Amino acid sequence: MSARNEIVTCQAWVDMEALQEALDSSWQVLINVSLVVAGVGILCTLDLELVLGLLVVAFGVCAFIVFFFFALCGWSFGPWELTIMTVFLSYSVEPAFQMGYDFVMPGMPQGLQPENTVQPAEGMRAIAAGGDLALAGSTNPEPPGTRAEAGPSTDGLSKASDLHPKEDELPEAAVKRSVHAVAKNLISNSIKLMLCGIMLAPCQLRIFSRLGAISILLPVLCLPSVLVVYPALIIASGRTRREPDLVLMGKVFLDKASWLWT
Repeated sequence: MSARNEIVTCQAWVDMEALQEALDSSWQVLINVSLVVAGVGILCTLDLELVLGLLVVAFGVCAFIVFFFFALCGWSFGPWELTIMTVFLSYSVEPAFQMGYDFVMPGMPQGLQPENTVQPAEGMRAIAAGGDLALAGSTNPEPPGTRAEAGPSTDGLSKASDLHPKEDELPEAAVKRSVHAVAKNLISNSIKLMLCGIMLAPCQLRIFSRLGAISILLPVLCLPSVLVVYPALIIASGRTRREPDLVLMGKVFLDKASWLWT
């Protein structure tokens, strides 16, 4: 029986049916968002192993948040709480995707690798060094052809250090460099999110107070998860291969296909 069929007219029945429909929609949103996050991670890293490890860490954080708020704090499980956690968790995985991409980038095909760029500070220092060399050359003229033989090595911009990952870099060094690269932005964003949560927590409206509580707890869990747990999981897996899974699978498939057609 359903309240829509006008068989049951109790208001409590109508409210519970509306709540159940909202929960069903929230679970559908959670499943869809999880699939989208997994798909974006695979497109970003082309690696199934790294994405699977990230999903394990993310679901662990989600389980702790659910236990803390619904078991310890006594919250009632509703669609708003589920939607809020879904949005925040999908937002917090971006630094981990950056770390995964940085780890496998040396093994990417040439078309998917970014061009080597010069950092502004390094470029300015290199230009200044090149200017000093030019001044020294003006006081002590070099024989003709010496400048041309020196080639690109005397160019100031060519002296700027390349901060992109190297193929011969150890996995531990690659993970450490990736952590340092994302730590600053992640910490600053977490602090701003916590400050927003602190301002929302005293709100009398329940949805905003719970939004503030989750905004405070989520960065506390995401910081160690992204900067400690996920890198430790990559290193503990013992993986030394920098080539993404999908690239390796594509090469194997092409080898098999070429063998069949030759």
